[in-house]
Amino acid sequence: MDVPSAELLNEKFFKFVVGPSKKEFTVHADVFAKLSDPLNVLINGNFSEATEKTVVWDDVDEATFDRLRQFAYSGDYQGAIPVPLAQWAEDKLKPGEIPTAEFKASIDKYRTFVSRKHPRNKDNYRWKLPYTIGNMYDDLNDYQTATVTRKRKYEDFADEITLDGKALMIRALVLWFNFNPELKEKRMRLIYDNVEGEPFHNYKDLLYCHANLHILADRYCIEKLVDITTIKLVELLFRVAIFEWNLGHIADVIRYIFQNTLDGDQIRGGLIRFGAVIIDDVQENKEWAQLLLDVPEFSKGVIEKLVKHRLPESY
Repeated sequence: MDVPSAELLNEKFFKFVVGPSKKEFTVHADVFAKLSDPLNVLINGNFSEATEKTVVWDDVDEATFDRLRQFAYSGDYQGAIPVPLAQWAEDKLKPGEIPTAEFKASIDKYRTFVSRKHPRNKDNYRWKLPYTIGNMYDDLNDYQTATVTRKRKYEDFADEITLDGKALMIRALVLWFNFNPELKEKRMRLIYDNVEGEPFHNYKDLLYCHANLHILADRYCIEKLVDITTIKLVELLFRVAIFEWNLGHIADVIRYIFQNTLDGDQIRGGLIRFGAVIIDDVQENKEWAQLLLDVPEFSKGVIEKLVKHRLPESY
């Protein structure tokens, strides 16, 4: 982790007034100035903010700024804490209230879904919601179920593999995520969201905590944080269980990121690859259909990935 040196932890302070409630955060000026050139100009330049040692960020929420502060002092940050859906439902019971049999059955269903094996047939390998991309990738190691009759080729593989198109898209996502030279070195040292096991009530918070921080980091050219937020959001999408009822949150965060980033941003690349993996399963979902209409850059990117990785060998 990149911890500030003692010389940066001096008696020079700077105040950020954050969010609609105008909460004040006082930080070490030199610690924040070192994060990027734009922040250095803001804190030490010739603007009124530098003179008054105060800036108002009313369009940044408090939780996002607090994560920026965590990163500034430790080199990493803690995302939103996942709240299991079963725990959330139980917490809504009134003191002394006895849960009904139907309630217990619904809770048990959520708690046991992950241990269920996805439908398998060695002649027709398919995935259906709910699933995690990580589980799907693990399943690909079983070649008895992953090898099918339709041969496809991905030119960038070190060794050619004969898998179906869906399997190739998962491989492509994993290769980009694990072996992108800009991300690989940072990936192993980070704190990740603990999303193993159950579905979660606060999907939206989990997704947006990384998206909001990425957009803020991009605005102020904090390159290390741009990389870290990209890694964490893609990692979250890779590991979290995808249900029909949370597809809307995923579609919303993709739309939000594309509206607030520029072409070429690597987080867009991760989202496009993710979209190409799950497009077969979400094509009839209304939120995703609207997303494809609203965000042509995303749609174009998904189509390009599908064409690149799914063309038959004889094409």
